[in-house]
Amino acid sequence: MSSQTFAIGDEVAPDFRLPSLPPEAAPAPLLTLNQLLLKLDPPSGAKKYPGLWTTAAHLAQCAQVSLEEMPIELLHKITPEYMLWLKARRFSSKSIDTYHYNLRRLQSLADEHCSPPEITALRLKWSAIQTVLDSSGKAPKTVPLFAISKNISPADFTSDDLERWGTWMLRRGRKLRTVRVLKWHFRRAIIDSKSEDLLPAFRCRAAATRYAISPEEMPAQLRAELATVLEWKQARFARGRPRRGKHRRTSARLLEQYARRLYGFAVKIAKMGEITSLRTLFSERVVTAFADWAMNQRQLTRSSLSRLSLIATAIKHHPQYQDVDLSWFDGLMSELPKDDEAVRLERKRKKFIPYETLVTIPGKIRTAMLRCKDAIQRAWYAHDELLITWLTTLPWRQENLRECRIGDDNQPNLFFGPTPELVHIAKPGWVQDRLKTDPQQSFWQFQFSESETKTGRAIRGFLPRRLIGPLETYLRLYRPLICGKPDPGRLFLNREGGSLARQLMSDLVGQLTFQYAGTQMSPHLCRDAFAGAWLHAHPQDYLSLSKILWHVSVEYTLSIYGRGFDESSGACRVDEWLGPQ
Repeated sequence: MSSQTFAIGDEVAPDFRLPSLPPEAAPAPLLTLNQLLLKLDPPSGAKKYPGLWTTAAHLAQCAQVSLEEMPIELLHKITPEYMLWLKARRFSSKSIDTYHYNLRRLQSLADEHCSPPEITALRLKWSAIQTVLDSSGKAPKTVPLFAISKNISPADFTSDDLERWGTWMLRRGRKLRTVRVLKWHFRRAIIDSKSEDLLPAFRCRAAATRYAISPEEMPAQLRAELATVLEWKQARFARGRPRRGKHRRTSARLLEQYARRLYGFAVKIAKMGEITSLRTLFSERVVTAFADWAMNQRQLTRSSLSRLSLIATAIKHHPQYQDVDLSWFDGLMSELPKDDEAVRLERKRKKFIPYETLVTIPGKIRTAMLRCKDAIQRAWYAHDELLITWLTTLPWRQENLRECRIGDDNQPNLFFGPTPELVHIAKPGWVQDRLKTDPQQSFWQFQFSESETKTGRAIRGFLPRRLIGPLETYLRLYRPLICGKPDPGRLFLNREGGSLARQLMSDLVGQLTFQYAGTQMSPHLCRDAFAGAWLHAHPQDYLSLSKILWHVSVEYTLSIYGRGFDESSGACRVDEWLGPQ
């Protein structure tokens, strides 16, 4: 410190040097949540932020540590667990919203007072993207926050990171359909603001290769021909069509989708000029070019391209196209490389839940229902419990399950009535015992006509006892509370009380399996889980499994689930039959 000369009274003070002081120490970094709150709200008098203190106490309980030990960096990681913790303790929805708001305030204050320099720099890099999202009405605002918490810069942010953000949102209790829409709005906001260069590793245009043409964009002649073929494939009787060639709506929709994709490729991608009819569309030149592009550039699988056979079969049998030569098609399909089985199984493994885990979900739903006090919410719990119980007991195809008719319909698919006469229907032992005492006794039964099943066979059966109790309780107490007006007459409903669409059904099952088992699973994979458990309990009983799954033949069941049933299995059966002697 330099010497100073100053006056004291009338005399001049002699020069002297002030003692040097140690440099001022930098403030200690804030490491715990308690230290942050003490900085904001020193312990002198009444607390200025009682809500933040209460929320902090909850967070510490959720993390199972003391408030003095709660690390600051845990604030941005604990949100999903904290939301579930509050719900498990039956806080009201308004209280949960309040505590969630307080948590966001604590996160913001931690960013302001406790962020290390590298996090501050990372937040600055994300500021432009955050501004874009804030200015968009529907885009999610938490994507940058999630990326910062994972130490991901905009330059390194990928589509996989957005998927991980979606999983993070699902763990916070958001619905599967909501998360999918939010991801779309995120991409849309980036594209509309011309900010794609800010995320160089991220594929903003998820549908950049969407090439299908809507029916309205097709030439009039092609559109009319396609409509004629679709009507011919779905008619109850059509001249020239094989007996088992009739399409249900699902298959007809697939045929139309692939025709639109093929036309979209021809005019958008390959620029093949004018294509005005089904003959010019499904030609060797167009289909071969499409297969080459799909396999080499889009990396599609052989199984996905096999849907082209829907168009080929329709043209082959339709009377109007008998002169069309399709001899090249089978050769083209045989040349396509087989799908990598290891890749397929790995892809399936990521979205598969073992049957042993799947059957525990209804019990978890019932536990949540017993804690719920709201009558409508309890009704939806009962609905969802029955749905998963059904999928693990009678693994029907999704279309049959979501379109299952009940009520006073002339031909309901599910009904309570006496056993039919002159109709073969296998009777379980407990049904036979009751019929001995009362031949006119009624039972819960199901039936589907030939036109309602994929295999074109009529289906009948008695409802397994495992389903009867939950079904009767649901129909008597809960379905009237959630059914819309007019009643759609379906067993299962969407959240507005109407019929379940295909995507809504997939979303609902995916939401329930993720919420209670940690993995999004489709309704169709529930069939695979059931099949695996059945064969484990009943080795080599493929015939029964074929009937349970409503397959066209036991050979088809073997082709799907019999990969491990080979000649060695036959040798084992011989050994078990004959024994050691």
